[in-house]
Amino acid sequence: MYVGPLPSLLPGLLVAFHVDRNGSWYSMRTPENRFIRMGCKEYLVACLLDGRKTADEVSQAVHEADSSCAIDMMEVMRIVDWFGKAGLLMTKTSPSSSTNASAAFNPLFIRQNLIAGPTMEKIGGYGSVLVGRLFTSLSLVLWCVAAIAAIANWDTIWTFSQKLFVPDSLLWWVCAWAFLKIIHELGHAAYAVKYGCRVQSAGLCWMFLSPVPFVDVSGMWLNTNRWQRCMICLGGLVFELTVSSIALLIFLISASESVRYVCCLLFTLGAVSSIVVNGTPFMKFDGYHVLSEWLAWPNLYADAQSAVTQFLTKIVRPWAATAKPIRPLLVSYGILCAFYRVTFWIAMILGAYFTFHVLGFLVVAAILFLCVLAPPINKGIRAMRQNADQGQTKMGFWQCTVQNYRAIAWCGFLALTLGGAIYWIPSPWAPMIPGFVDYSHPHALRNETEGVVVEVLVRPGDRVHRGDLLAVLSNPVLEHNRRMKELEVISLREESILLQSQQSLGESQAVKAKLESALEQLEQLQRKIKALSLRSPCDGRVVDSFLHERIGQFLKSGEDLGMITESEQLEVVGFVDQSDFDSFRDCGSIDLRIRFPEGSTATAQLTEALPRASDYLDSPQLAANFGGPLSIEIEDTADGAKRWKLPKPRFKIKAALSSSQSVRIRPGQTVGLHFPHHSVSLLRSLMRIAENYWDGIQQRSSGHGNR
Repeated sequence: MYVGPLPSLLPGLLVAFHVDRNGSWYSMRTPENRFIRMGCKEYLVACLLDGRKTADEVSQAVHEADSSCAIDMMEVMRIVDWFGKAGLLMTKTSPSSSTNASAAFNPLFIRQNLIAGPTMEKIGGYGSVLVGRLFTSLSLVLWCVAAIAAIANWDTIWTFSQKLFVPDSLLWWVCAWAFLKIIHELGHAAYAVKYGCRVQSAGLCWMFLSPVPFVDVSGMWLNTNRWQRCMICLGGLVFELTVSSIALLIFLISASESVRYVCCLLFTLGAVSSIVVNGTPFMKFDGYHVLSEWLAWPNLYADAQSAVTQFLTKIVRPWAATAKPIRPLLVSYGILCAFYRVTFWIAMILGAYFTFHVLGFLVVAAILFLCVLAPPINKGIRAMRQNADQGQTKMGFWQCTVQNYRAIAWCGFLALTLGGAIYWIPSPWAPMIPGFVDYSHPHALRNETEGVVVEVLVRPGDRVHRGDLLAVLSNPVLEHNRRMKELEVISLREESILLQSQQSLGESQAVKAKLESALEQLEQLQRKIKALSLRSPCDGRVVDSFLHERIGQFLKSGEDLGMITESEQLEVVGFVDQSDFDSFRDCGSIDLRIRFPEGSTATAQLTEALPRASDYLDSPQLAANFGGPLSIEIEDTADGAKRWKLPKPRFKIKAALSSSQSVRIRPGQTVGLHFPHHSVSLLRSLMRIAENYWDGIQQRSSGHGNR
């Protein structure tokens, strides 16, 4: 730990004193014309940074000045590190390696001022005329009306929103995004001018590689009314949600397709950006500042991260933890903030990968490492080697390992314990096998010969017998070819008889060979013409038939025309992953639990588990392209048909449903199968979830690419 004198604070810093229901706090203007908020303990530490006192001396002086703000050396170091990151310290020799780091180049957050503060105040002044209680009340009413209308017309909105994601819509997305962000920032400026706060500047900010307009209203921290500060923070959301609500109502009443498209784009982007980005309290956007003001808790995010660090220290290094009590709600908030940021980065990396492929992934991953992971790693390495600056011998890797053996052993024990728990603890999620409901003995109707449907004799629900005529197709080309081939056969027979009478044996043999070939071709044509009469392959009932819809249409050979089933008994056909097949194969005839999409369940008895895996699906019900859970690749066969190839081979199983259950279940439903009393390890379930999620992302990405 650093034991030398702490650096002194920069001279000439402006500090404002604030009082609220929870006590007092301070705001300080940085050299970059930004404001930071401080509590009592941060203010006392700032007053004691004179370049001569050590962390221990500062801690004691704070305790003497105000016993209610007593802090230890570790917290003093954290506060000084925070001052260093804000660029408030005079020297670079501070215990934090990030002193003056705010002036360093950050590729994730680049601000370019384009409009001066006075000019932006004039622009915001026009909007401040509208700002007031009446405008806020009308906005709330408008939001409620828009929300009710959205719920009532959700199906229409959802159906139309699918038109937004087309390849040529990028320019419209950019224009809508820019318009909404400008309105958002004008809202901040209008409320700031309304409450007498100075607007520092406005411009364009490159945040996480995305251009975002900004308005610097940090001068609001000189305003002592926290509710007015809340309204300044909420001003952007108020303006953006109001515009989105108006766009939604115009979308519902407009008859113009172009107007509906623009309005749908506006309220979709406005709702998502307001709720997911600006309104979230887990990143330092509008929602966070409103939550901090509402709780009257300055530096809420920093305190939450400190609480998480303290909580992890008590778990990983209990001997080095302080006796300071842990606040569960604060720790939970800090964990949620960290989870949100990790999720945000994962979304950035996946978006860059599927947009720019490997290059985008490498760029975002490199920026993530340099700006997020490298600084703490570098700081830890310097902390382990800093003893050399204090006149001590520089420690090598082995010496550092020996000195920290307790922490290393404890972390290893925790890692083994956690790994063993994940590997051995049963998962709360039972393995679910994708499947669909089908008839137990179905016979598909397919035409063997192409032709035009001229007559259909059956409809769905009709009982038929084996050999009954179902439909008649016509193919004049086949009829013509048959007549021509019959004439050719007659001609070859007469020629053969003539040559035999002339005793021309060689020529006679050649003509006989042609005659046999012609007879074989004639027989094939006759079979094809006979197949133009589509007959029932079995006794049963027509359960599906598309023939009556195809009258007068030309059918290619092999098309699916319907289904006839010998029995109305239903069964469930499942496709099992190779790793789960042993459980089904060794259990024999057992009862499986069937879960339907609407949440209801049923039982089915396992009847068959085919011993050979297949790379293809028999039907497309389970394919992701048709709304199923399995990602597939569509292949074209040599005869023009489609095949649905699986990324990994799967085994097929069948389970029979009882007659009583068959009454309320319809064929073709997608279901899930699992053992009622069978589970796998938690590790296996997590790997399965991650694999399915990744397959789904790849499938959606390939689908967008194909469009």
